[in-house]
Amino acid sequence: MSAPRSVLRRLQAAAMRACDHWGDSPAARQEMRRQLAEVPPEHHAALLEHFERAYPAQEIDPWAP
Repeated sequence: MSAPRSVLRRLQAAAMRACDHWGDSPAARQEMRRQLAEVPPEHHAALLEHFERAYPAQEIDPWAP
């Protein structure tokens, strides 16, 4: 997978974590996807950094019940 494609996939996943955080509806999630498609590729990395900082992926605790 190319680097730009990898960044885009990570960006999409991070954006969906933001939607999870806010309890967004399916329509709001679709709007997020639409807006992400409009972001120029040269801005993907900066937006990804923002989303990953604001809505980090949850680490899996192997010791949790």
